[in-house]
Amino acid sequence: MESRKLWKQVKDYPNYEVSNYGEIKSLSRVITLGLNTYVKNETILRHWIGTTGYPCVTILNNKGKRHFKIHRLVAFAFIPNPESKPFINHKNGVKTDYSIKNIEWCTAAENNKHSFSTGLRIMPKGKTHYFSKLIMNNLTGIFYDSMIEAAASINMCESTFRCQMTGHRTNKTNFIYA
Repeated sequence: MESRKLWKQVKDYPNYEVSNYGEIKSLSRVITLGLNTYVKNETILRHWIGTTGYPCVTILNNKGKRHFKIHRLVAFAFIPNPESKPFINHKNGVKTDYSIKNIEWCTAAENNKHSFSTGLRIMPKGKTHYFSKLIMNNLTGIFYDSMIEAAASINMCESTFRCQMTGHRTNKTNFIYA
């Protein structure tokens, strides 16, 4: 069942309101510029997707304009934060779903834990790791995509193998970086 749309004022921005559905509106008001006076009608603001993938809007007050991520405006207006947690987690992992049912205040650790437990972030390992280098066994001429594979081929502990390959210990293997 859909809840009804509620509007609350954006903190420190008296000419704007945010809805529990993530809409931001500019309230109607009279504006005077020099000798000219005109009425600015109430409008729902357009948003754009920022470089981090979150929907954003620009609003202004007497200090100038500022860009806001919509989910933060919704959270500040509608979601209590008694523990003063600084981050907002999207429960379903969808950055464009900023409904109050989908967002919650969290710590950085809670946010990271959620991203790994839901599969939104995956720890790269083996040949998918960005530090992974091709390794060759000089004796056999066989290539390995990662240190993990090369160490496993000779039943050596991966950390010991890494120390030998990086020069922190004497390399007693027949492996070299290819």
